[in-house]
Amino acid sequence: MNFYGDYHIHTDWSDGKSTIREIEAAARNFGLKEIAFTEHGIRNPAYSVKKLIKQFDYINEIKAESETSILFGNEADLIGENGEIDISIENQRYLDLLIVGFHQFAFPKSPKDWFRSYLPAIMNPFFSKRDSYRKRNTQTMIKCIEKNSVDILSHPNHRFFFEPLDVAKACVDTGTLIELNIKHLDVIEEILDELLKTDVKMIVSSDSHELSTVGRFEEAEKLIERYGLSSRIVNLGDKKPQFKNHK
Repeated sequence: MNFYGDYHIHTDWSDGKSTIREIEAAARNFGLKEIAFTEHGIRNPAYSVKKLIKQFDYINEIKAESETSILFGNEADLIGENGEIDISIENQRYLDLLIVGFHQFAFPKSPKDWFRSYLPAIMNPFFSKRDSYRKRNTQTMIKCIEKNSVDILSHPNHRFFFEPLDVAKACVDTGTLIELNIKHLDVIEEILDELLKTDVKMIVSSDSHELSTVGRFEEAEKLIERYGLSSRIVNLGDKKPQFKNHK
């Protein structure tokens, strides 16, 4: 299978190991037509608003000389029980795409959010599978999708468990993509049957933190074939994904 692009890549601007220029060259040689640089959210210790703005300017310089289409995004952190994320509307204006996910190293909005949602997921992720947590997490995720212009829901079902059918319906209503994250295919497969009860669209991403994994989607190909997902994958073949935030 061929894929149009890889839309979830971390660099040495946050916790990745490779530079932007190294990744751009590798993606071009690998045959990708488009890539997106998506560092972590600004309440994650590895990134900041200052870095986001500086990286935006730097990537604009790279774009001008690259044969590969380059997008600038962010993998924002879910930080509040009411669906709050850690990148403001003002700073979203720099982005071509917005990814949102739960990350254990991001600072929650308040102590209440820490104890009610984050602590169970961090200390023992399976504890947060309990019905009371799943229901609350489900509402949190739906509020997040509805309140923010989210393009991609990052590695769903990883630590932060929710009711997949309800969240998938919200994704369909808002045009939000579910990510088939190469690093977390096992957890997405656990909820795939429920997701497929809806018309939700999906995107394959590497969540790359090192050069060797950019665009390496072989394991996802097996999942796509096993479940017959080809028609749902928005970056498969010559299909170019359309993002709500793309300028």
